[in-house]
Parts: sequence; structure tokens; C-alpha cells
Amino acid sequence: MMPLAGSGEFSILQSHIDAWVGAYPGVDLIRQLAAMRQWCVANPRKRKTKRGVLAFCNSWLAKEQDRSSTRLPAAGGGRPAQFDLVAHVKQGSHTIIDVAHGVVLACAEIQNRAQRIGKASATGDEMRVLKDGLPWLMDFLRTVSNVAIARAAAAAVAEYDRNGVVRV
Repeated sequence: MMPLAGSGEFSILQSHIDAWVGAYPGVDLIRQLAAMRQWCVANPRKRKTKRGVLAFCNSWLAKEQDRSSTRLPAAGGGRPAQFDLVAHVKQGSHTIIDVAHGVVLACAEIQNRAQRIGKASATGDEMRVLKDGLPWLMDFLRTVSNVAIARAAAAAVAEYDRNGVVRV
């Protein structure tokens, strides 16, 4: 429900959501609909009319889609023989697999160091990998269905249980 100018609320229908899922694949619709609603609650003088509320929603979602697409990694590019994620991220020619692999390696290195010295610490390169990689991974994961994520997680746990290793 979206609060309207004057009084009343506009019902967001499943057909609206279905259309937006297709039009704005990089957007977390539930989060953005909640943000729109809160914006309307906080700005009662700027609320939209019944006639203008769908245009408001589409405009909001389009802007969010544009924001998310500017944070997504560029497609293509393979790993060099000596893979250095920090240099690779700076080049801007990475795939989501490269980014995920680098984040996992950085986390593993931080964990190993913490076990060796008894305290968690990260190098500047590891922090850059995490800072640059995690937002891209989150943007990517927002485009993947929860069912697909659950299946992949279950497969990763099963692989770890069998082999003691998880491949990215």
C-alpha cells in the first residue's frame, strides 16, 4: 500500500510487481517499495495522486536500476596466469566469478592469519578486494532468485561436507 495525497492508499498489485521484476532486474523490489512507502509517510505534502503513483514508482525504480547498473562489474575478461584481484579490479575487466573468488580468497587469508596470530587483521589489499568486491556481489545476488541461491548454498555445503573444500 502506497499512501496517497489527501487520503487513502494505493494497492500495489501482483501484476505491478511482475511487470517491475521484468523491467528492473537489478532492483530489490521489496526493499525499494518499503523505501517508497516510508518516503511518502515522511513527506505527506509530496505524496502522489492515484493517477500519478505508478509513474512515481516507475521513476523511482528506474533510477535505482540505473544506480545498480553503474555498480555492476563489466563483462568479459579472463584471469591472467598470475591472478591479482586488486590489479584486476582496477582494470575493470573482471567477471563475477573472478570477484567472488577474490573475496573468498581474501576472507580465507584473513581467517588463516587470525588463527595464526590470535587476532583478526586485514592488509590494505585484502580490504580493497572486500570493499570493491562485496557491493558487486550483492548487486549480482539481487538479480538471482532466492531458490537459486538456496540451491547453490546447499550444493556448496554438500561439497564441503564431502571434500572439505568449496570451489567458487
